[in-house]
Amino acid sequence: MNQYENIDEKLAGLKFGMNESKDQSYICKSTAGIQFGSPVFGYIGYDAEAHNGHSDQDTGTFDATFIADNVINGEVNGNAISAVTFLDDQATTMALLIAEIEALEGVTLVELESAQVIRIVTRGIDITSDFTVTLGSSQAVYSAVTAIADEQIYIGSSRREMKVGAGTAQYDEYDMVNVMEEGELYVVTDGAVNFGEAVYATLNGTYSNSSSGNILTNGRFKETLSAAGLARIDVGGMKV
Repeated sequence: MNQYENIDEKLAGLKFGMNESKDQSYICKSTAGIQFGSPVFGYIGYDAEAHNGHSDQDTGTFDATFIADNVINGEVNGNAISAVTFLDDQATTMALLIAEIEALEGVTLVELESAQVIRIVTRGIDITSDFTVTLGSSQAVYSAVTAIADEQIYIGSSRREMKVGAGTAQYDEYDMVNVMEEGELYVVTDGAVNFGEAVYATLNGTYSNSSSGNILTNGRFKETLSAAGLARIDVGGMKV
């Protein structure tokens, strides 16, 4: 993002009013940084970290079981496994494959969902996975559905801070990110919103009133907009 090009960048993440807010600090683990006023995500079991949102889960299905002489090659986010050769049966071969995937850089979790289905999670980065079966008299074909992992949770919205000498509208990697968990502040929406609607966090640094591909927060919009722009939200839910 260019530095403070418009009013949205100047005000996003700014606290509204003088009421108390509940804030918590986290370590920015995003290499791209976290924009002021953007949704902040964390991972269960990694309580000190702050991330941007990501499509970080592939549920991968092999359309048939492995058979004798099959060899499985593949990669997650460009990192290749060592080839896995069929051994004994489906369960044994799948266990060997899972061990190879778990050893890859960036992979946080691999789970066996069923005999032919695995779930792969990459913490704090988008995921792509691809596996190919060769040799043997027939070969299973792999396909994956990408989604947001249950382990990825919405924490709150990043507060605006003064960055002396930086002039940027974001926290950089390894900065301490000040996250508002309760209170009111200004954020950027991806479209029109209405007062009182539930707030959804998007994966592109904005907020929305749409559930499609987004994560539900405990917040509410505190104003109405006819198009994308700067809006005030109650991060902890509507106060009455």
